[in-house]
Amino acid sequence: MVALVLPLLVACHGTIKLQDDSTPVGHDSTHESDSLPIVPDTDSPDSHSESPPDSHESGDDSAVEPPPETPDVTVDCLGGGDFTTINAAIGASVSGTKIGLAPCTYSEDINFIGKTLDIFGIEGSADTTIEGSGTGPVVTAIRGESVGTRLAGVTVTGGGGNGYGGGLWMNGSVMTLEDVVFTGNNRTYAVLYGQGISVTMIDTVFRNNHVLSGGVVTYIDNGNMLTSHMTLECGNADMGIYEHDATLLLDSVVDCPDASYGIYVGSAELSLRRSSVRGGSYGIYGADSNDTRNERMWVYNSTVVGAEVGVSAQYMHFKADNAVFYGGSDGLVLDHCHVESYVYDSALIGGDCALQTDRYAYALGWNAIGDGELCRAEGFSTIVGDPKFVDAPNDFHLLSGSPLVDAGNPDPDHDDLDGSRNDVGAFGGAAGDWGP
Repeated sequence: MVALVLPLLVACHGTIKLQDDSTPVGHDSTHESDSLPIVPDTDSPDSHSESPPDSHESGDDSAVEPPPETPDVTVDCLGGGDFTTINAAIGASVSGTKIGLAPCTYSEDINFIGKTLDIFGIEGSADTTIEGSGTGPVVTAIRGESVGTRLAGVTVTGGGGNGYGGGLWMNGSVMTLEDVVFTGNNRTYAVLYGQGISVTMIDTVFRNNHVLSGGVVTYIDNGNMLTSHMTLECGNADMGIYEHDATLLLDSVVDCPDASYGIYVGSAELSLRRSSVRGGSYGIYGADSNDTRNERMWVYNSTVVGAEVGVSAQYMHFKADNAVFYGGSDGLVLDHCHVESYVYDSALIGGDCALQTDRYAYALGWNAIGDGELCRAEGFSTIVGDPKFVDAPNDFHLLSGSPLVDAGNPDPDHDDLDGSRNDVGAFGGAAGDWGP
């Protein structure tokens, strides 16, 4: 089981805020609390080598080890447990009960009915399926389910009914999803729909779902989403993720080449670390609804690709370290962002503008400009020319002889894991040893 490593979360007026203690050289340290600490991977000392793909990215949804917990009660649709249906076990249980599901296909829509329960497939998602009726959400948690509520080790399929949350519907609740595969959920606005929620997803997969026109894979309104090793494929959805509050993606993949947006950030905060996002028109689009520029978007050791624009940020506090922004028209667009926004050690590629700004004096340093130009932007230590990626926009690792090798921030605190100077791009720096 992959361990979830999360930065410090600070509760502020009922909203989870993201805090950090890392400040690049040349950056004003008076706002250090505005960014996230780098969480390095240390399995390999060679930051220049390719890491093997995550098992979910290769299409193997069964590679995650099943949860090792011992259940208080068991459910077996074949009659070998305490109950034959999950709903019967929920109805008979009190909050705090661990409900283990024997390998089986459970044909039912389940509802946590306000109870804090741990429901998990004993043998994992490859062997345990909850198949809904197709008339609504397969899983419902809308009665204030609290911290400790978990769904794990199952495949969720058969959601539908032309409503919200075909796979999972949450409202005013908290839940952890672990080794959960959402697939085959159809005729719904969103596969996961939540309002006023907090959801943590570990080793969670969204694949082969079919939403209504203009639909979304995950829709989070006034809530928080934290992911580790999540794989999300849009299919026919118009957005991979819509979020309005705060989202943190660690070691995750959002693949939406035919969608309008990989991620849409509506007056909210977003942080990416060691993650890749691909969208049809926009990889990521983010805008604050007013000109306070307090909403934050941070992109560290990540790649963002859009058929038109990699990332567009308006009225936001934007920070990027060791990232790649790739767009058919513009790699990165910063429009009336916070004056302390910065982009360091990153590669920017766009057919027209690699980086386009509104003439604000953002801090731009040790960046590489591939195709496109700096449009109304100036920086220091800028590298211009072919960055020599392995296979852009699919693989942004650096080929031998790339001018981006050992060309980043010279401060030793930003060195690659092998002790060499920081490489420019998504795989440089202390947290640069990641896939894909």
